Amino acid sequence: MTVAGAAGLFFFFGNPAWLPACLFHSLTGWNCPGCGSTRALRQLTSGNLMAALQFNPLTILALPVIGFWLVRENHSAPKPLWIWLTLGIALAFGIARNIPIYPFTLVNP
Repeated sequence: MTVAGAAGLFFFFGNPAWLPACLFHSLTGWNCPGCGSTRALRQLTSGNLMAALQFNPLTILALPVIGFWLVRENHSAPKPLWIWLTLGIALAFGIARNIPIYPFTLVNP
């Protein structure tokens, strides 16, 4: 699927009401690193960058990195260092967004 096709799907059919809820959030009540990603991508395809960043800044900030990696690496497997770095960032973000004090509350969806 092309980037334009994916953006079109989010723009026209990205209403979070019909999408399934986050299983992790449903079971634990905590926000996972991906919570708010669908709403963020929907806002981004509508041109609302600030709203997208409020729903899930990690997803929005990772998009250029993912695009760069896809172009540069020519669809090869990522190096283990990048895998561990990505997992570490996602874990830190997931922990930070569940800390109920300022400034960590800024990254809640």
